[in-house]
Amino acid sequence: MKLSKIITVISTLVGVGVALFVLLKFHPESMLRKEEPAAQQIKRISGKEEFESVITVDEITVTAKNVISTGVFRLKAWESPYQKTSRRGIRRKRTEVVKNYWDFMDIYNEYYLLECPDGTYILAQLPHSLVKEIKKTGNVTLPVGKKDALPQTAKSYLSDICNQYGASTKGVLYVFDDEWYKDHSFQILLIRFGVAIVALFAVAVCLNLLGDKVFLKKSQEE
Repeated sequence: MKLSKIITVISTLVGVGVALFVLLKFHPESMLRKEEPAAQQIKRISGKEEFESVITVDEITVTAKNVISTGVFRLKAWESPYQKTSRRGIRRKRTEVVKNYWDFMDIYNEYYLLECPDGTYILAQLPHSLVKEIKKTGNVTLPVGKKDALPQTAKSYLSDICNQYGASTKGVLYVFDDEWYKDHSFQILLIRFGVAIVALFAVAVCLNLLGDKVFLKKSQEE
């Protein structure tokens, strides 16, 4: 294989790798929506014990001191539980709960452990922008949420890390506005893939030009 083709192949592969990284890490929701902290009249949870006593109809929030990734994900509430697998319209049921999953299509929400004001931990599902803010600054008051049930599969996957941090598996703090995300899911998908494609071509072209300039020139001089 000629050197120029090798440079092109390597540049393209690196570009694809960068594009996949963008798909995993880039979440443009914060460009479209600002997550506001819950109003003062919303009940604030101090810790695990108080959270366990909450009923599912209550509107609640918490001021999170820290957030820990669990690597366990649940299918987003606004995503279809089925996916089309052929032109004949055959549909296959999606797995509701997955573990250590590379979610390139961004159809799952991760479970996190939130550190409450009293130092105890509860399970939560919340937007990526809030996760980043908590990790960066700590002491972030979340938007209005509710207590949601935890599927049995999720309980099984989360049991070890919950035992490690003393967190309860009797519920999860759910902080997503399902209606807004359902209405904007396609727009978010287009932005993510658009940025990934731009990253792919930008990296591939730059590396290809750089490779031609460095290696081809050196080869010609020899």
